[in-house]
Amino acid sequence: MKALIDIASSAFARVLSRPRWAGLNDALLKATLRARGYQDWSGRGEAWLIEKVLPSLDIQVVIDVGANVGDYAHGVLEHTDAQVYCFEPQPHVVTMLHSRLQPFGSRAVVIPLGVGAQSGSLDLFYNPDSPELASFSKEVNAISYVDNQASIKVQVVSLDEFAAQSRLTRVDFIKIDTEGYELEVLKGAERVLRELKPALVQLEFNMHHLLRGTSLYALSQLIPDYDLYQLVPGGWARRDPLDPFTNVYRHANFVFVRRGVLNR
Repeated sequence: MKALIDIASSAFARVLSRPRWAGLNDALLKATLRARGYQDWSGRGEAWLIEKVLPSLDIQVVIDVGANVGDYAHGVLEHTDAQVYCFEPQPHVVTMLHSRLQPFGSRAVVIPLGVGAQSGSLDLFYNPDSPELASFSKEVNAISYVDNQASIKVQVVSLDEFAAQSRLTRVDFIKIDTEGYELEVLKGAERVLRELKPALVQLEFNMHHLLRGTSLYALSQLIPDYDLYQLVPGGWARRDPLDPFTNVYRHANFVFVRRGVLNR
């Protein structure tokens, strides 16, 4: 079978590598990447994870880093009995986050802080009209749709320090959406990952990481003993973090699953 695929690929390349077929090649490549979970803006993969996987694993304590206005946290609170700690450093967004999660009472804990490798303060670059694109990385402004021209200094905490101060003895799920700052968040969660052993860690991967000089493989090295899955429309697919086809700098969501969790 592999030999036949190689022959077919060679024939395809001989015929369609000519300039006249460039548009078709680009369209086929984009369609293939979409099928693998890249540039999928439908949210069906995340909805499947929240509605099907999290309840089946009895998720009780969740940390949402980059909660924004609370859409993701709202889904988790609605479909599980978990306590959700929501980190959001943008002052003008925190008010909306409080309002969005108010119906869930004490199960939703809003923390107006950023998260990084260590506690302190950082400049947050943002656009009031696109709060979901705010980032601690100024480099991401090179992306065409990012226009974070405003900045504000905000307080930042590491997850290790937060867990210690809050005396957390359990963390089941960590979701990270920090527009290219995922590596620093993981570096600041070394003890949480090693000792509390969350079942799942979800993070976003996109062009931001190219500008930050980070690969998905590099991120995986901070999460040992976990298998990698990529969210696709309505489910997920196992991926190898060392595979170049996994390290594609297009928008996608990946979930690191602690080994043995799915065999319970």
